[in-house]
Amino acid sequence: MNAALRLVSPADQNSSADQPLESGIQEILRPDADATGQHDRLMRLQDLFVENWARMAGAFAMDRTMGRVHALTYISIEPLSAVRIAERLGMPIEIVNTHLGTLLSYGLVREATTIDGHACYAAEQDGWTWFLRTLRERRKREFVPIQEAVDNACALAKEMAAMGGPQAAALRATTERIERFTKFFSELSNLLDTLVTLGAGPMIKVLRTFARLMPRSRAV
Repeated sequence: MNAALRLVSPADQNSSADQPLESGIQEILRPDADATGQHDRLMRLQDLFVENWARMAGAFAMDRTMGRVHALTYISIEPLSAVRIAERLGMPIEIVNTHLGTLLSYGLVREATTIDGHACYAAEQDGWTWFLRTLRERRKREFVPIQEAVDNACALAKEMAAMGGPQAAALRATTERIERFTKFFSELSNLLDTLVTLGAGPMIKVLRTFARLMPRSRAV
C-alpha cells in the first residue's frame, strides 16, 4: 500500500473507495508491523491528524506543507529525523529541511536527539505556547512591516490634504478614512503585543474569564 488511506465514517464505507490523502502522505509499513494491523491503523490515524492540521494552517494563511511537517513532529511519539519525515510525508528532503529550519526559528520544534548521526526533532506539546510563539514571529516578520507601511501612507495622506486645491475636500475625507484604519491597525498591534507579553498561562486565564463573562449565543 503506497498511499495513505482516508478514514471514513461507517455510513461512507460502502460508497467511498480508498482515496489518497490530499497531502500525499506515504504509509511506510515496517517489516515488524504486527499481524493485527495495529501499526496500519496508527499510520492512518496520524495521516488524518496531519491532513487536518495542514487545513488548519491554511486557514491561518500559513504554508500547508510546513503545517504537515509540524503536525507529524507533534503527533509522533518518538523524535523524527528529517529523512524519516521526508519519507513519511513523501516530500523532498530539501523542503523538509527548509520547513524544519523555520519551525526551529519559531521555537515550535526542537532538536531532541541524534540517531546514527542524524538530528531528530520533537514538537512543543502545549498548543497555547506554540500559538503564541507563532503569533510573536509572524508579528515581527509580517505585521510590523505592514504597520510601518500603513503609518507612512497616513503621513503622506496628511501632507497631501494640507496642500489644499480643488481636491482638498476629497483628500481630507480620504485622509480621515486612512487615519481611522491606522488607528485600528495600531490598536490591533497593541493587542498582539499584550497577548505575546502575557504568556500562555496568564493569557488562558484572561480568555477563560472573558468567556465566562460573555453572554452565550443562542441557536436561531
